Amino acid sequence: MKYILLFALVFFLSYRARHAQIDDALIYARYINNALSGDGFVFNVGEKVNGLTSPLFCYLLFAVSWILHGNIILASVLISATFLFLASVLAERMVPFAGFLIASVGYFYVQVGMETALFLFMLILTVTLCREEIYNWLPSVLALLVLTRFEGGMMLLVVCAHLFRRRRWPALSSFLPALAIAAGFLLLNYRVYGQILPSSTTAKIGQGLSGALGPWPTAFFGMAWQLDKDFKPTIYFVLAVVALTFVGVKRLRGTALNETVLPFCALLLAFYVLLNVPGYRWYFAPFIFFGLVYGAEGIPRNRVGYSIAAVVLAAVALTNAFVVQRFNETPETDYRVLAEWLNRNTPQEATIEAVETGRLGYYCSHRYIYDVMGLTTPKNADHVTHGDWVSWVAEDKPDYIVMHSPALKWEKAALKDPAYEATPFLYRGVYVLRRKPAQQAANP
Repeated sequence: MKYILLFALVFFLSYRARHAQIDDALIYARYINNALSGDGFVFNVGEKVNGLTSPLFCYLLFAVSWILHGNIILASVLISATFLFLASVLAERMVPFAGFLIASVGYFYVQVGMETALFLFMLILTVTLCREEIYNWLPSVLALLVLTRFEGGMMLLVVCAHLFRRRRWPALSSFLPALAIAAGFLLLNYRVYGQILPSSTTAKIGQGLSGALGPWPTAFFGMAWQLDKDFKPTIYFVLAVVALTFVGVKRLRGTALNETVLPFCALLLAFYVLLNVPGYRWYFAPFIFFGLVYGAEGIPRNRVGYSIAAVVLAAVALTNAFVVQRFNETPETDYRVLAEWLNRNTPQEATIEAVETGRLGYYCSHRYIYDVMGLTTPKNADHVTHGDWVSWVAEDKPDYIVMHSPALKWEKAALKDPAYEATPFLYRGVYVLRRKPAQQAANP
């Protein structure tokens, strides 16, 4: 019965947040859209650039979107809801109330379209296998975990250390599927893109090393303010969980949960902070997820404790039913309005450049899109790594440039270029520059 309630809660809140859109999620969606159209896994048709930082999620999204006759947005909602439910089930099996705490938190639902739920499921599945000593499945699960997010390699290191301490190892034959998965991915990447790893991964590391989104080592926590919208309405819940987390960690001392989760979180945090990786909202998900598991363990084990927890959980879930719906109507709609204007007012062969290219690229699907930050335009990633915010204008010579008012530091070079003039488009602080007709003729 409780898993039916858990299923209902997850899919109800997923439905409420179904229109939430993260820019990076729609980068994936554009890749999938092009693949479904027969143009391959590419962002710009005819240009092979690997911006897929979560290969497993993208392959899964492609398959489900194909089954749903090209409905990529619905596919992403269903995938996110399904894996969040499965992750919540495993958490609930591990610690009573943990699954319901996780399922009631709105933060997880607004990551729709990203690999977040799949990553959390693969993490908790790995921990479950260690906890229940089902070691022969670990190699394959860890291979899939790393293909979900490469930071999963931290858990791979932790599991190896855990097995070494326990003097227990998977059977040699269990490594064959894992090796096949890894080899297949590497060979496919090399064959399709001519390189082994996604260029977007190195681009984000370059952003961190250059201090593009904050000086070292502040970029990760410097972007934590983004979580305010997710948790401020239920701050009482957050404070209670933080306090209970310490109790939970102490109670689970010496268990497989502590031996895997705590070192993993420490390594992951060190990776993000030391490389100065920008703290995108979904990067906080493992810490929040496992914090809730420990928080559930810290709940007093008596009727009063569980009764209070049930009341608080119901209040949090009800609050988040309204909070997640707000993300359907956020400023992200600016880019959709912008894309519709560009579709109507620019030729199909026009080139467009922007700092954020996901929503723009998805809704303006028949235009070539340059990425100032380099996630899908690798040469710009090199500029970003070296702190060069200027060269992109002269090198790319886009026909149109998306701007913000006031201009972001990466956009200011366009304001100084006399080859560009303003268009009539202006919507909630977003406007467009275009290359002057004479300049377009001189630079076809």
